[in-house]
Amino acid sequence: MSKRYLLLLLASLFWLAACGGAESEPTPTSTPAATRQPGSIAAASGLASVTSLTIAPDSDTSINLVIKGNLPDNCTVIDETTVQQNGTDFLVAITTLQTADLECTPSVVPFEQTVPLAIGDLAPGTYAVDVNGSMATFTIQVPPTAEPTIAPTETPAPTATVPTGDGVGSISGQVIHDICALGENGEVGDGCVELDDGSYGADGILRPAEPGLEGVVVDLGAGDCPSTGLASTVTDSQGQYEFAELPAGVYCVSVTVEAGKNELLIPGGWTAPERDNGSVSITLFDNEVVDDVNFGWDYQFLPLLSANPDNCRDALFFVEDLTIPDDTAIRPGEIFVKRWRLQNSGTCIWTSEYQIVFVSGDQMGSETSYPLPEMVPAGEFVDIALTLVAPLEEGTYRADYSLANGAGVTFGGADSDTFWLQIVVDESATPPEPNSAVISGVVWADDDGDGSFDSFEDPIEGVQVRLSNQVCPADGIIDADFVVATATTDEEGRYTFADLPADSYCVSIAPFGPTNVNILIPGDWSYPAQGVGLITVI
Repeated sequence: MSKRYLLLLLASLFWLAACGGAESEPTPTSTPAATRQPGSIAAASGLASVTSLTIAPDSDTSINLVIKGNLPDNCTVIDETTVQQNGTDFLVAITTLQTADLECTPSVVPFEQTVPLAIGDLAPGTYAVDVNGSMATFTIQVPPTAEPTIAPTETPAPTATVPTGDGVGSISGQVIHDICALGENGEVGDGCVELDDGSYGADGILRPAEPGLEGVVVDLGAGDCPSTGLASTVTDSQGQYEFAELPAGVYCVSVTVEAGKNELLIPGGWTAPERDNGSVSITLFDNEVVDDVNFGWDYQFLPLLSANPDNCRDALFFVEDLTIPDDTAIRPGEIFVKRWRLQNSGTCIWTSEYQIVFVSGDQMGSETSYPLPEMVPAGEFVDIALTLVAPLEEGTYRADYSLANGAGVTFGGADSDTFWLQIVVDESATPPEPNSAVISGVVWADDDGDGSFDSFEDPIEGVQVRLSNQVCPADGIIDADFVVATATTDEEGRYTFADLPADSYCVSIAPFGPTNVNILIPGDWSYPAQGVGLITVI
């Protein structure tokens, strides 16, 4: 039986665990109350937002952690840096303090911190460093042992020499989404190759049209692979990375996909530099520039089909109202946001050509059509949000909506039904209090994977949930600067974010974070889409 985990907020997220095997005991974690970032002049402490972590050699007995990040305003300063070792893991916490009684300017202030780390007493092996959630590794190699001198009896064969010199060079490249896409009628695209198991995957040939992947951590190690710990960097918006000012020598360039590191790549696999191998050894000569050390990643479930076969069927299933239940009282002229959840119950993919269309009733300030917010495969769900204005005259008002495909043909549920909203405009309606919004939900083990919290399914305690004041980004990468609160699920699997101002929010769970990895791994999200663990709430 497979095990699934699910987060239900106003919209739901599911977690699909690996099949078979006994369920491991999660590491006990504390359950902190939901926290907010400092927003007033009262003194407050927190964790610094770290944007990059580089490990630089210092001596035979120490290394330096070069940490860069951002402070949220001019009132916040670095307070304390602590280092704890647990086996092969180093946990570094950089805390901040927001000074009281000052007028703060909410403008990002960059910082750089160097933290020395003693390694003289460490045993050979690979060690992980976690600085406020930013990860890196370093390796201590076994020291060479002296060999007894033996008089040569014959002339040895020539051996390769490591290049040396006084100049410096560089190694750079790009991490790319290597795409294998099916055509309109299911034919295999040019970027695909048949694999040993008969399936198709990306071919490992990196083409200019294929997009770079931002936010991927690339490691550099000394010597042949496997080796890390010399330096690390993060790809930019084009997927580019660079290690500069390198002396001549042999280096290992690698991208590690594991718990807490590069989880944005999961699920999928490498196609370059070699299939299923994300590392490559580079021999760098004096003053040499090597600029083509590229990595290709084939996402397991991307891209979605961009076109539909001629015989597919359009249909939708109305799931629920997410805001403004029928006959909600609203004051005249008040602006409000109506949200529905729909399921693609047909066989066609809802592509970017599909529209939300007004069918009949009172328009209430809406347009006649809106594009769908995202592509929706058959069987998947989508949340739709429209910003509307209540009429000025008191009374009951209703607006009916439907979907239309790329040809302009409208469709609805089983009987081509519309979905709608109905409000009562009432001068005496009580306006909502400011900062009174609440987002809440439950995380549970979705054993049968049907998206419903059944009586035989258990809630999951101890899962950390993040709240960001932004619409969820399309690439799924949550910027730490936008995270305004975190909450941990209680024994009933429930989390709550209260006292929120009106805004757009992204609720997300990082399954490979230090709090969640022992609870949710192995597994994968199955809703709102395969491999996606975040959803927008407006």
